[in-house]
Amino acid sequence: MNRVSEPTFASCKSTIPKMSSPVVKRESAKSEDVGGHSRSAIFISHANPEDNEFTLWLGAHLSAAGYEVWADVLKLRGGEDWARKLEKALRERACKVLLVGTPWGVEKQGVRNEIQIATEAAKRLGDHAFIIPLRLQQYDSPFQIVQAQYIDFMNGWGQGLSELLQTLDGYKVPRLQSS
Repeated sequence: MNRVSEPTFASCKSTIPKMSSPVVKRESAKSEDVGGHSRSAIFISHANPEDNEFTLWLGAHLSAAGYEVWADVLKLRGGEDWARKLEKALRERACKVLLVGTPWGVEKQGVRNEIQIATEAAKRLGDHAFIIPLRLQQYDSPFQIVQAQYIDFMNGWGQGLSELLQTLDGYKVPRLQSS
């Protein structure tokens, strides 16, 4: 399996947010702000409801590891304009997009729309590794990400998570930390 190389971009660095107690700061240096927000969230693109169980599991583990995670099943509340919130998170908050790779997921129009928006954001940011596919099952990769190396979750979610955490560290994706 090919490994991803060190990043040559700054899309995942962030600023220290102004918050009251407890103080939360970022481990990384300052980066591009979009609409007053830094790009610090890991966005999880997945088939809803088919991949919700995995997305909830992954979101919990990434949050426990100190990452800011954005996924519809974690962030949206009843009555919210889900399409606008999702698009705004993807265009303005995401520093990386994790694509949950399943045969049914990559066929869903919502996932394909997210891939398209993420591809546009990647070009704008100059981040050729903005989208990180996670292979849960064999699937035919959509054209926009066919060149992107996946992280394999087929041999176990824990093993895939370990590789994903190493990859995110390699890309210097910011973590939240209390002080």
